[in-house]
Amino acid sequence: MTQTLLLTKIEAAKTALGDAEGELRKLVGEAAVASRPEKVEVSEVIRAAFVRLRVATAQLVDLDRLLALSELEEARAAIGDAEKDLARVFDEMAVASRAEKTWVPEVVEEALANLNAAKRRLIDLETSIQTDED
Repeated sequence: MTQTLLLTKIEAAKTALGDAEGELRKLVGEAAVASRPEKVEVSEVIRAAFVRLRVATAQLVDLDRLLALSELEEARAAIGDAEKDLARVFDEMAVASRAEKTWVPEVVEEALANLNAAKRRLIDLETSIQTDED
């Protein structure tokens, strides 16, 4: 599932969640002023609204987890790319002439910075996923 599609589904789930909450608020307000026989009917509607609310909440949690996993895979891919770039730079350094090696420190610093940033992003994502699961 693409990240765009995932974000669209998350927004739809949030909308459904907001709709269900609004419906519940309205029903609870109506139940407070209803007569006894009407309260029985309203309580069934409120139960159904609570079920819809629970389902929407569960869907949102699942979609958020999928998004986090998608971002986690992207971070892992970025780390892999940065490690390959760094390995290529080191390979090129080994065979480069002395004059060509003067530009290498900037490239190496950039590659290391990219790798470190990707690793921090991965750690943040893994931590947030573990926190969500607990």
